[in-house]
Amino acid sequence: MTLICNSQRVVDFTHPERAAMKMISFPQWDRYDALILYCIPEAGTDLRNLLAYFDSIDHSVPTLQEFNMTIRRLRGSGLIVNDEKRWRLTPEAVERMTRFAFRSRGGIQAQVDDWLRFLKTVPLTADNGPNLRLATYQKGVQAYHQWVEEVLTTSTKRHRSAT
Repeated sequence: MTLICNSQRVVDFTHPERAAMKMISFPQWDRYDALILYCIPEAGTDLRNLLAYFDSIDHSVPTLQEFNMTIRRLRGSGLIVNDEKRWRLTPEAVERMTRFAFRSRGGIQAQVDDWLRFLKTVPLTADNGPNLRLATYQKGVQAYHQWVEEVLTTSTKRHRSAT
């Protein structure tokens, strides 16, 4: 008989004298974590620019839940710091990245793979710090969408005047 405890451990009761504990799932860094980290420059970024860069690579915008989970993992592992409006790399993260042997000379997706390889060298720890509030996130997404509309409008006007 097998019992799942805390959705992470399995206790095998077929041999009660041993009661073997086996790990069935540990949190691990994933490509999503690497992608968001890749979108944060050393000097820092605001939400609109982070979303713009993310969308240009992945052709999507993360949900608030996805964003908060990744930010908590990166922040808890000491790679980024943030306030309500900006995210930036920690000096320790920059130092670790400087020493890491990034190999990719390919496109952006290959570079994100390299960042995932980098993350796998960092112990994963989520913090319990504050999450981005829904209103703040929606404001950032709205600012990003407004910026996209402005770019498209300007581009269309330039194209029409050139013809």
